[in-house]
Amino acid sequence: MIASVGDQVTPGFSVEVGPGEELGHGIHLTDRGPVAVLSGNLVSNSGVISVDASVPQINSPKIGDVIIGEVNRLNEKTAELRVLHIENNEGGHRDVPALKLFADVYVSEIVDRFIPSAGDAMRKRDIVRAKIINVDPMLKATTKGNPDLGVLYASCPPCGEDLIASDTTPDFNVECPRCDYRGFRSLSNGFGHGFEIPKGSDIQKLNRPGERWSGEAEAMLGHDGARPYLSPVADHRRGWTHEIPESAKRTPSSRGRGGGRPQREMHPAKCTLCGTQTKVPFKPTPGKP
Repeated sequence: MIASVGDQVTPGFSVEVGPGEELGHGIHLTDRGPVAVLSGNLVSNSGVISVDASVPQINSPKIGDVIIGEVNRLNEKTAELRVLHIENNEGGHRDVPALKLFADVYVSEIVDRFIPSAGDAMRKRDIVRAKIINVDPMLKATTKGNPDLGVLYASCPPCGEDLIASDTTPDFNVECPRCDYRGFRSLSNGFGHGFEIPKGSDIQKLNRPGERWSGEAEAMLGHDGARPYLSPVADHRRGWTHEIPESAKRTPSSRGRGGGRPQREMHPAKCTLCGTQTKVPFKPTPGKP
């Protein structure tokens, strides 16, 4: 069987090449005539017969692409997103190259208000829509500048129930319908709706962009970076306020150091080399070495 222009070919197919036509990409001349060496469609461009390979492009994010990511890690000043989907690409659901699998969102690119640490506006396993702003040497993203960007889905840290948007208390824009958890997330207009955003959705106003934090919310911000990054249930386990267990307390010693250890006993002694009087932490033996 000989394939002509417009046919689907696989490696090994004989290709019909007319007089005056040249061999292009994906076609090799053998003893039995022109043969396709790639899978795809035969095309003719300016007298050149070639194979248009039916291989999709690499699914790699570019500057300006909008991605869907999962919060994989929270550092003191950045949130690390694992790229799950690239909305701009036709094959955006396909796997992303390993070197472009994670994107960092700096704390100043999360929401249009001051937050000391990334853990104050996102938590691990939150699903986020973000925009790529840098690709070299590493991916960087932002959730600012568009009301559709931000957290799309969040689960309750103590019990795992899906959080819902709430306007009951300022700066506590999400709450759990099962337990008494409430907190702040950098919400997108698509929060709780999935991929499609309903017309007229204005959930992002609950972020209160540009406004000062309320006193109750500011007291819970991680000003020293000491947020419970390691475990999503740390708030439930420790509570927002907690006392230090007696077993963990350290009694200060007379020298100002912790630990409660007895002070080491020092014994007077005389140096056998220079004759200087001094003290040593052991009982000296008489005589010279």
